Amino acid sequence: SFCSIPDVGFTDWECIHIGAKIAIRNVNGIRAIPKMNFSSPSQFSDVTFFVEGKKIHAHKQYLSVYSKIFHETFFVAENTKNLNEFDIPRVKYEEFVDLLHCIYPSSKKVSVINVGYLLKLARLFQIKFIRDAAVDFLLSSEAEDIMHERIIWYNVYDLNELEDHLRKELSSWDGEEYFGRMRQNSVYTRLAAEEKVKVLEYILLKP
Repeated sequence: SFCSIPDVGFTDWECIHIGAKIAIRNVNGIRAIPKMNFSSPSQFSDVTFFVEGKKIHAHKQYLSVYSKIFHETFFVAENTKNLNEFDIPRVKYEEFVDLLHCIYPSSKKVSVINVGYLLKLARLFQIKFIRDAAVDFLLSSEAEDIMHERIIWYNVYDLNELEDHLRKELSSWDGEEYFGRMRQNSVYTRLAAEEKVKVLEYILLKP
């Protein structure tokens, strides 16, 4: 028979319990993808954008994969395909950099803070996957900060995927309460009369 040895695992002749203690001395894994730095040229950067007077360095081939506008500008249009520097007017520097971080492997995520201008830039540069990511975020987010803004974005950017979601969301509200809250937000003044009527229909016509 076996003698009992505490903390080792032997008990008696009928069964044997084997115990083991594991000490973790080192951990190896996949490192996080580093955040891209667009303020300085890299070994392979071949295009420079000027946004609000600041330089942004990027890569023609990579951007062209995702944007029809960039592809047309860099490789098709005769008057621009040989250029390496471009001025981008009426776009904010921080927002354009944020867009690039969403395109490049650093893969910045869509959030309450950036979803509005990502939709704008996705349409401007025709970047479908950024638009789709923004729509997915709007469909899943319950953030009250963008509750009313979604109606604006739905109309401005033709986000037809949001219609059923908005209809369901608005049908759970009392009309007076919803419009009362909307009046406290700039969304109310930006909505056209027919859009306000549509919102009211969604509220009143319960599914």
